[in-house]
Amino acid sequence: MPKYFVRFACPLRVRLSTYAQLQDKNRVLKQFIGTASTQPSFVLYDLVEKEGAVSLPQGIGFDAHIQAPNITEAILQCDHAANFVVDMITLATQAEPSAPKFVLAYDASPGVTERELVADNPLGTAVVSRMLNGFLLMPIVTAANELRGKAATSQEAAEGMERVDRAIKWLRKGIGETAILDEFTAYWVGLEVLDPILKPVQRVFRSCPRCDKPISRCNHCGAEVAQAEKTVNVLEGIRYVMEEKRGVDAKAFKTIRSMRGALLHGGKGLGKPELDTLTRYIPDFRRGLVHAIGLVLGLGDDVIAALAAADPRRMHAPVKQRLREFIHLNEVPALQEIDKQPSIKLDSVRTVTLRQDKDDVNEKYDCDPNEINCSVIQEKGRLVNILSDPFSGLRINQPSR
Repeated sequence: MPKYFVRFACPLRVRLSTYAQLQDKNRVLKQFIGTASTQPSFVLYDLVEKEGAVSLPQGIGFDAHIQAPNITEAILQCDHAANFVVDMITLATQAEPSAPKFVLAYDASPGVTERELVADNPLGTAVVSRMLNGFLLMPIVTAANELRGKAATSQEAAEGMERVDRAIKWLRKGIGETAILDEFTAYWVGLEVLDPILKPVQRVFRSCPRCDKPISRCNHCGAEVAQAEKTVNVLEGIRYVMEEKRGVDAKAFKTIRSMRGALLHGGKGLGKPELDTLTRYIPDFRRGLVHAIGLVLGLGDDVIAALAAADPRRMHAPVKQRLREFIHLNEVPALQEIDKQPSIKLDSVRTVTLRQDKDDVNEKYDCDPNEINCSVIQEKGRLVNILSDPFSGLRINQPSR
């Protein structure tokens, strides 16, 4: 099986002081279901930036040698392992972490002359914009003001407005998240906030055993007969919005609901299958939360449809290139030889066109590659992908060769 070198980095503000070998490989292996042959061996080291005579901590580097069927699988498995290491360090230091970011990977198998190298090159923060549409804003403001006005004299309206305020804040939190589980959790909690007033539990009186008509009072003394709740879904309001209003398949909703309970209440961890499922359905739950807010505010169907159709735009959307090259490398550096690992850096020039009359941004990148500790096999060609937040609204031209 091929052997790969994989590098990750994380802006976790801790100081290691020296190279550190990750010891607990067995704990890392448990993160990889069905990959018992995988044995990542991490070297951890400080990422620093010089400020005069002082070295300021910028984060931690993760270098690993790993056996895997292909380079994509090696990157994925080291991603899980790097997150495990960050979890342990966070618990030990209480230092605020960020997610580990992939830097580069290459074929480190012995005896190979043409080695595949994959690298991510940050190109900057995306320029994002969205024009404010009065057709959408004014009905929202009007409905919220009407509900807030009724709240002064109506307990039902007061509860409705309080729940709408909380749900909108959860929507804001979800749109601002970058981690899949955090984003999904925010949308789900927002829906749970509105659940009781979206489709309240129906109550029925006891029924006559002969004619089956409901009995509300005792014919003898006139006392009210105790009510009984119908057997309904505990989260009937969420089910109503997601299935009946948003058209999510009942089986899919049941799967997500069960997963949510398992993830948030200790039933199971977030593995690749769960991550893939959440990623697929996150837009549905974001739109479901928007739809639910619109229903409680009493917005028109056309306004709700327009609000739910929009994708979010995130100011922090990162833009990067993923490069795939075939390189010459005569000798594979040892894992501890941090500075000798091959890499390809890109000096990029960005041209931004912001269209004032439309809701989009165009960006163009011209890039000049710089090979470090390796040489590119030119005849193999270059594969370049632009990676950015899929909801940023960017339209990016391919970079020049």
